[in-house]
Amino acid sequence: MMLRSSIRRTVAVVLIVGLLAAPSLADIKSFNAAVKAGDFKAAAAEAVATWPTLNKARKDLPIIAREFGFAAMMAGDFAAARMFAAEAMLETGTGAEADDSRALSAVLLRAAELRAAPDDKTRGALMAALRAREAVPGFDGISFVAVQGLVNHDFGNLNYRDALESSAAGLRIAGAGGPVYRPSAMRFELAQAASFYAIHGDKLMIERMKALADRARSEINQVASDSAAQPFVSIYHEAGVWADAAEEDKSPPPKSATPALPAAPDPTLRSTRLLGVGSGLYADCPVKLDAEEFPVPGKFNGDDKFVATLMLRMDVNEAGRFSNIRVVAAMPNAATAETIVQRFVKSWRLERAQGGGTCSLARKDYTFTLVLNQPK
Repeated sequence: MMLRSSIRRTVAVVLIVGLLAAPSLADIKSFNAAVKAGDFKAAAAEAVATWPTLNKARKDLPIIAREFGFAAMMAGDFAAARMFAAEAMLETGTGAEADDSRALSAVLLRAAELRAAPDDKTRGALMAALRAREAVPGFDGISFVAVQGLVNHDFGNLNYRDALESSAAGLRIAGAGGPVYRPSAMRFELAQAASFYAIHGDKLMIERMKALADRARSEINQVASDSAAQPFVSIYHEAGVWADAAEEDKSPPPKSATPALPAAPDPTLRSTRLLGVGSGLYADCPVKLDAEEFPVPGKFNGDDKFVATLMLRMDVNEAGRFSNIRVVAAMPNAATAETIVQRFVKSWRLERAQGGGTCSLARKDYTFTLVLNQPK
């Protein structure tokens, strides 16, 4: 699921503050510089090189080990991350502060184990560590990255009961992080609503997903810049696709369908420009989809509640042929959507519907949602 560049920047800030705020860590300048630059691979290399030189009797060693391990995990060096986390868990202090330190180190260790070998055992161990970490006050980047990876693992694999549990933990952790983590909190909320619907069939969850899309669109128009809006653009599309996937019936689609035309958007809003609506519409040119064959989606977890749904964006030439096809959002997953694009959508075309006259079919960034029902 989810916001790699934004996460990298915000987590880096959390890590830098944690390191530079402690005078006893001032000798680890190269590590700090690499983290500040967002270069976790360099930071992890500096950590591995620096660790043997440190005085192992220093009281802040568990903190250093944990920060080193976090950088290693962000760099994808899970063996080093596990080693540093294990060192951090050797914390010998007593009292609430030492207990909190050990709890955070355990989260780091279990997160690195899940990233290295994702399975039921490592997933359960991380969830247990996050539950234990709930007693730790405040926000920390390690727990945020850990719970995000857990939600990605659970929801990405359509393990709805697990995702219901991990997304609740994600909402608690992201909520403690303040406004900068709002996009992540909204994505956790989407996982929670979709999972609850998959398990219980509660149609109020469909309305909750639609409301999430509306909130994302509102955020897009309120934030300061296009770059700040991008996380909300992704949430808008994902929430819309999951809501559509939950709302559709199971009847087979016709071989030719007319893409629905939404209400004309307000051209003055940022959301109109960023959400792929406006120039892609055929409001002035009625069209229908010419496709000799539709894909039949395979079975997936929750297919009694959801219908495979893809949101696609593409360019269309004057002959109605598609090019530059991109998957904007998909249910059950983007990999299935890419396969469908390559095997089917590339050969489809648009043609003028009755009453279309001689209008131009050519469009840039034409966006539409494709619903793939399973035959009864």
